[in-house]
Order: sequence, then structure tokens, then C-alpha cells
Amino acid sequence: MAYGFVNPLVGLLEQRLAESTKYLQSIKAGLIASMNGYAPSTAVEFARKAMFSSDRPEFSELEKHLKENR
Repeated sequence: MAYGFVNPLVGLLEQRLAESTKYLQSIKAGLIASMNGYAPSTAVEFARKAMFSSDRPEFSELEKHLKENR
């Protein structure tokens, strides 16, 4: 029962925990870059690079969004 039910459940929980902490790590990377004196666009790039590639917006999408919201 442990190998058939508990082990896959633990694996799923670990995966979800990693996904939720990756969001916070992205915010942390952006804040630390900003606190170290990087330009805001560079700090955003640090945060973008900390995301999973499947969740990360393309550079062109990010640039378009930043230009629209200035």
C-alpha cells in the first residue's frame, strides 16, 4: 500500500510545494536585484529567469506589457 498509494501522493505533494515556492522565489529574486541597485527592467529580468520555463513569459511579451503600463 505504501508503494502504490503513499509514495505517489508524497511525490505529488512535493511537486505542488515546489511549484508554489517557485513563485515566491521569483519575487525574492526581483526584490534582491532591486535592492542591489539594478535597474528595474533588469530586476524584472532576474525575477523572470527564476520562474519555470513553462510559466515564464517571453521577453517580447514582457517588453510589450511594460511599455503599455508606463
